[in-house]
Amino acid sequence: MTDYYGKASNQLDRTDGTELKKKGKIRLHIRVPLTSLKEKDISDIADDVLRHKIAMAMGSRGDKKYEQAIAEFAAENNIRRVRIFVEKSESAMKTIYDKQGKPYRYVATGSNHHLDIFCPIKDRVASDGTKYKAGKWYAETISTFDFNQKDFSPNWRKEHPTAKLIMRLHINDIVAYDENGKREIRRLKKITSNLAYLVPHLVAVEQADKLSWAASANKLQEKNARKISVTPAGRVLDPKKSSMPKPFREKENLAI
Repeated sequence: MTDYYGKASNQLDRTDGTELKKKGKIRLHIRVPLTSLKEKDISDIADDVLRHKIAMAMGSRGDKKYEQAIAEFAAENNIRRVRIFVEKSESAMKTIYDKQGKPYRYVATGSNHHLDIFCPIKDRVASDGTKYKAGKWYAETISTFDFNQKDFSPNWRKEHPTAKLIMRLHINDIVAYDENGKREIRRLKKITSNLAYLVPHLVAVEQADKLSWAASANKLQEKNARKISVTPAGRVLDPKKSSMPKPFREKENLAI
């Protein structure tokens, strides 16, 4: 009975992580309460001996429910927490370095704090090779972890010192944009992968993202998006026009 829950030995320890790297992921281990471990996750336990022991015990539990059996096993063996392997997106984790500059732990970046929409005033190639066009809008998601670091500065500000911040969007901010000659008013529901998920402001509960528009920075620019506010009296304060850097405002005025 060595096949319970997959691996008879811990193959995770013997992988070099190449395939994960291609997917933009890293493999980490975390400690979790044993009684919180789901049955399908037993194969992720890092310790070979412990994983095999738990697998055998759960496989021979008879008519007992899993929750009861794992609680009894934890009590009998005086085990409160176990190490399990997890795969995380590399972009969602931050590396903590020791004094020698070697990584020794990772922490999750947590939720997204806000979304910066910015506009370069000069064509520029970033350090990662990405080309940015002057007058075009781009977005950068700022995590809560990064925002709370001492002397934090967003990456776009370092790469584009002269770029203009068009707007900074937080969850539940209100955004207006033009659609078929009419003004649409939407609320920012969530921020994911540099996309702003905008839901109609009258919608309180939404199933999945059926009513949301996943708006990229360039689509927001195309629709003349702008951040608006509403007074306690219900008056909508709308600038009518999105903000642009001065050189491009002058070009717009000449065109008119």
